[in-house]
Amino acid sequence: MTIATASWILAFQTFLTTTICVWVVKSMGLRFGWVDRPNDRKIHSAPIVTVGGLGIFAGLLTSFLLLFLWSGDAQTRRWDTTTFVVTYREYAHLCLLFVSSAVVVAIGFWDDTRGTSPWLKLFFQVAAAAGFVGLRVTSWSGEFQLYIETVPLEEYLIRFVLLTGWIVLLLNAINLIDGLDGLAAGITGIAAFWLLMANRPMENQFLTWTCAMLLGACIAFLFFNFNPASMFMGDTGALLIGLWIGAGSIEGDFKTISGLMLATPIVLLGIPLLEVASSFGRRLKKRQRIFQADSQHMHHRLLKLGFRHRSIVLFYYGVTFLLGMLGYLIAPESFNEQGDPIPRIANPKMVYGMMAVIGGGVFLGYSALVSIERRFEYAILNITRQYESGQDIDRQLHELVDEDALDEAIEEEEKN
Repeated sequence: MTIATASWILAFQTFLTTTICVWVVKSMGLRFGWVDRPNDRKIHSAPIVTVGGLGIFAGLLTSFLLLFLWSGDAQTRRWDTTTFVVTYREYAHLCLLFVSSAVVVAIGFWDDTRGTSPWLKLFFQVAAAAGFVGLRVTSWSGEFQLYIETVPLEEYLIRFVLLTGWIVLLLNAINLIDGLDGLAAGITGIAAFWLLMANRPMENQFLTWTCAMLLGACIAFLFFNFNPASMFMGDTGALLIGLWIGAGSIEGDFKTISGLMLATPIVLLGIPLLEVASSFGRRLKKRQRIFQADSQHMHHRLLKLGFRHRSIVLFYYGVTFLLGMLGYLIAPESFNEQGDPIPRIANPKMVYGMMAVIGGGVFLGYSALVSIERRFEYAILNITRQYESGQDIDRQLHELVDEDALDEAIEEEEKN
């Protein structure tokens, strides 16, 4: 069985197991009261089960156990890496990933059902990421050997800090974009698909297996989470899929061969990373606490302008798909005799793919600008009509414009 065939079987298998497990967790959530209740930051009007990530984790774990059954015995694989599709090292790292996943699922579930301190949650995020980064093995076969045993201590510590920080960054990035129905699951699923495709020529297929399972799990969860959602993934799910996409990207050979390959996951995850940067800068500028929740994310602003929920989510999907295609094109297609990567974009046939990326980006950008302009004009016209009829327009103004920005503009006008 080829790696490509096995990866698609694994993705479909995970889709089935996750669908069943999420349905079971949904029933349990309604029974035990694991629900998210509406407030001023939420866009839903009725309590909805908020621990969907528990079902995603159960589906991933079930699929992993089934993979163990049809891919051969792990102990035998330790000595024979040619007979089995999944190597010993990849299997060992999948086991390690599930241990780290259990940590973030536990703290996420506790936060979703009881609430917890952001700093305590960050501590467990760092612990889960550090555990995965620090305990990886380097052996493809033969005796068990940790990564720390094969490199100088200084190099190990530098990589340990950088890779742990990267995973924690993605944990919080996915958590930040989980503000609209289907947004986090859809973006992560699209990113997983393109990373799966981009990793094909690599020797290390850990990224292939994680993305195959993640792709199946995200598609399955979208049946429950796409607008109008009947279930939320909560911090339980957002932290889980953030860990998986982060762990897969640092374990894949993207990080070791060249900066070109490192660029692939960064480009693919552009939207979550930009959301982290904008949220951090906004809160720093306003001198707010870093972990203070607000409703000033881009998807919240688009909702205030009157865009439909599904339109916003589908727009984000389109941008992520184009970024994914770009990441795929800059990822290596093959390697030369010296072992240097040859990007797919160097293939003349791939020029059509680049044209599609550029054309799609221009079309999405133009469509977004036109739509925002029309929505803003409509909002201003509506407020003007209310003002002329003597109605109070303070509420509409504060919904349309950031409250702090409005206050700053008023203060500046008073000074002048």
